[in-house]
This record gives sequence, structure tokens and C-alpha cells, in this order.
Amino acid sequence: EAGFVQRGSDFESDIMVTLEEAVTGSERTVSLQRVDRRTGEARTQTLKVRIPPGVHDLDLITFLFYYHDTTYMSVDRAQMDSKMFAALKPGGFLVIADHSALPGQGTSVSHTLHRIEESALRQELEGVGFRVVAEGNFWRNPSDTHDFPSFKPDMPVDNFVLKFEKP
Repeated sequence: EAGFVQRGSDFESDIMVTLEEAVTGSERTVSLQRVDRRTGEARTQTLKVRIPPGVHDLDLITFLFYYHDTTYMSVDRAQMDSKMFAALKPGGFLVIADHSALPGQGTSVSHTLHRIEESALRQELEGVGFRVVAEGNFWRNPSDTHDFPSFKPDMPVDNFVLKFEKP
């Protein structure tokens, strides 16, 4: 929300653990404390994250700017990708946006630069049956040197958006 900042250094680790547990099907409650910059008032927000087993026939799944994080977490990405595939109805879509790494880097800079090579992500998702049906170039930045962490940008980051379909 506008006017609020996150307090504490554990925010990213809490979100990553929550993502990991959501993907594996377990439930986690995370409490985040937010502070109003104007008044100094603290407010706690509690999130429960779980992807229930047996979810199916979804029209759309969005996975925005976190796929690269799963490459250095203890997540079985093939299983995660298969679960997303199973959760969609035939003709359903998976839209993924992430920070672009250089060709040849694959997932090697996912933890340090928080980027992933587009072709590596495509290969993993096509490997479980998805097919790319569209690409969005509206977040592309050809001036990005790709040598700095995406969360501490020296310039606008080069991002890709892919739309996959479950045949």
C-alpha cells in the first residue's frame, strides 16, 4: 500500500519460505509488520498460503517474478510445474514474468542476480507439456547490462513475459 514500508530483515525469507511451502502443498502462516511512514503506526498483516491438493480446471495461473527464486530453494521444479499443469483446464493459461539473465546463464545467476535465462524457463515448462502461445515485450529493456541484481536496479531491468497454454 502507498505510504507503508516493510519493517524487519526477514520479509524476503518469509515470502520465499511461504512460496516454497505453497508449492509443496503445506500451509504456512506468515505475519508481516508494516509501518505507516506518516504516523509511525505499526500494523500486522497475517497471510495463509496453501495450494490445496486436487485443484483443477483453472482458467489462468499467474507466476510473477518468483520463478527464478525456486531454482535455489528446495523445490522440485519439475513437480511444481507438473502441479501447475494439472491444475489448469485444457486450454488454460500460465502467464510467467521474470527478470532476464544473459543467454547461456540458465539458472546460474538466479540467487546472486535474481534473474533466469528465458530459454531455461521455457525448457522446464515445455518439458511438462506446456506450449508457448504468446510473448510480451512491454517490460523488455535492451539497455540492461544484466550484471546487477534485479532487486537493486542501476537502470530499468530487462524482464520477459511468457504465456503458456495447456493443450
